[in-house]
Amino acid sequence: MTSITIRLDGPLEKMLEQELRSGEKSRSDLVRDALQEYLKRHKRERFIQTMVEEMKSLSPEARQEGLDIAEEALPLDNEALELSEGRPPAEERWWK
Repeated sequence: MTSITIRLDGPLEKMLEQELRSGEKSRSDLVRDALQEYLKRHKRERFIQTMVEEMKSLSPEARQEGLDIAEEALPLDNEALELSEGRPPAEERWWK
């Protein structure tokens, strides 16, 4: 495993120390997890930006076809999301 040294400004160091007081993670574990989360998020943002650029290069017809497909799939996507979150499907809700 590689080791690195970083310099923290006062407020950031204070925040880190406060988090470490919970005792759940070591300094190395906490910084490693934060770095990993940052790198994952950054990679996802680059991927999304690439997708946006690709969408911009499509013809208007191809864009419309993509929007039509997405609109057609939306009800099923919403139902899957509700089920994954443990909510009853819309037709089973008492308030509808």
